[in-house]
Amino acid sequence: MLSFRQMQSILSEETVRNKHLDHIEDLMILEGQKGLKLSIAFLKDISDSLKTGATSLGLSTKWDGKPAIVCGINPENGKFFVATKGAFSKTVSAYHTEAEIRKGVAISDLADKLVECLKHLPKIGIKGVLQGDLMFTTNSKKTQTIDGKEYITFQPNTIMYAISKEGEIGRAVAAAKIGIAFHTVYSGKSMAELSAVSFNFDASTLKKTADVWFTDPNIYDITPALLNPDEYSNLSKMIGECQAAEKTVGPFLKTLLSNADLKEYILPYINATINGGMAQFSARGLILSIETKFGKEIEKLKTEKGKQGKKDQMNKLVTFVKTYEKQFNAMFDLHNTIAKCKEVLLNKFYMLSKFGHFFVDAEGIRPTDPEGIVVARSGRVTKLVNRLRFSRQNRKVNA
Repeated sequence: MLSFRQMQSILSEETVRNKHLDHIEDLMILEGQKGLKLSIAFLKDISDSLKTGATSLGLSTKWDGKPAIVCGINPENGKFFVATKGAFSKTVSAYHTEAEIRKGVAISDLADKLVECLKHLPKIGIKGVLQGDLMFTTNSKKTQTIDGKEYITFQPNTIMYAISKEGEIGRAVAAAKIGIAFHTVYSGKSMAELSAVSFNFDASTLKKTADVWFTDPNIYDITPALLNPDEYSNLSKMIGECQAAEKTVGPFLKTLLSNADLKEYILPYINATINGGMAQFSARGLILSIETKFGKEIEKLKTEKGKQGKKDQMNKLVTFVKTYEKQFNAMFDLHNTIAKCKEVLLNKFYMLSKFGHFFVDAEGIRPTDPEGIVVARSGRVTKLVNRLRFSRQNRKVNA
């Protein structure tokens, strides 16, 4: 197995700096046949891990925190800093004092959170540079009674987390001024050169203090989530269907990736369909999406020459999709099968969480599951998320 350092050269800049992780079912669209083989390899290795309880994979829970916090020792000046993902911008935004935060951050709520992080995170002995998700500050925690039981709750983003006040974790959360879930370790000679050296940070290396509740997302024990023989057999059959489909879909993906203009329309179509509450994709749906997008662009143009140029671009893309309509539908069917395999695995991993997870909206408080998991395999990283469920809830929360 290659080390992370050896694999770094083939990772995208966004992955190395942990600004974006791709969904396992989307890898084929992003990387073609190579991505498809990788998706299937991920599924096989995860399912085998959940059969035996032993794994060489890096498995971690996705915490639904906000904002992302980058912090630690600035390699350029040796001072402690806090930042958001602006730490990875071309113009690095890293703050060493409250005055710098107040001057550089226009959103007052975000500035307040960064000030709290700057005040308390130096207490836990961070040696290098870490990234995590802020889970709560003192003002965002509540004591709530849910189904007759008292919990400490916090809702940094879509999910509300709940933990009993009676246990060790609940007492620590109740006492803390801030809570954060660290996940990524960075190294570099300057802020601009920071790159990830681990996606599985071990929080036990930090110094404990009552003011900061911290955790890492790592899944250390998967035995409570093991697949029983029937579950493993059924999942293996589904993965076998993916492998069979790869023989026909794989060669088409090479043709698809050769059409660079069309590629940029496929994932937006998938995301828009999911955001609309559906998870079935088709060549005809893709054509409609292309026509709708081009139609809006054409309306904005004033000259007939400009409009005709856009129409020609649209017709070229539509003709390509129609020519390969059968192959596109087969690709989308495989995309759905991979997503179904993912959901089987997620339902097992959900059993591992120590926190209660709830959606809160106009309909009240409803139990839900963790956002998903992140899997690292031979230097590659992907995420498994129930996209339809969380897209639906995000629409309600942000309505």
